[in-house]
Amino acid sequence: MSVDLNLLEYENTPIKLVALRKTPKIETPGLTIEEVDERKEFSAPFWVAGVLVEAGLAKYGEEGLTTEEWTSTHFKERFNPGGPPGALPKDFYAKAYISLTLAAKAVGGDATKAEQINRLHARFREIIDSRVGKVTRIATTETALQPGILQPEEQAFYQELEHLVSEWRRDIRRLSTR
Repeated sequence: MSVDLNLLEYENTPIKLVALRKTPKIETPGLTIEEVDERKEFSAPFWVAGVLVEAGLAKYGEEGLTTEEWTSTHFKERFNPGGPPGALPKDFYAKAYISLTLAAKAVGGDATKAEQINRLHARFREIIDSRVGKVTRIATTETALQPGILQPEEQAFYQELEHLVSEWRRDIRRLSTR
């Protein structure tokens, strides 16, 4: 799974919105959003949500990961960087993308918000670095992967890496049989 494919998937992640006024049914090829009454919650793909918010028709009902999810995940990953990977919040990477995108849009020249987004980016990089190390360690061992622990993005990375390591290991072990 490539990064560009992930971005497309993340942009199409359903996100909750709250209608700011009655919104008519919206239909485009491949996408229909039913009519929504004012103050009612509804879902739309993230990219559509951005258009609706900018048009003043809706506000975000959720904004990706909560502060608690960021803090908890960061703490767990920093606390035990050498241990096995633990479970992340459901759809962690898609929600992180949404959180970071919305936070970046909210900066608007505000130095305090810019500092907050920089801290959020640093926290995300530390989580990723920790996860890469953990996935790499399990992909290079010959033990079975515990199901359900890795996010789909990590699972794809694990499978590619595990395949490369297995092929390399097999080829190198053949040297000892000659």
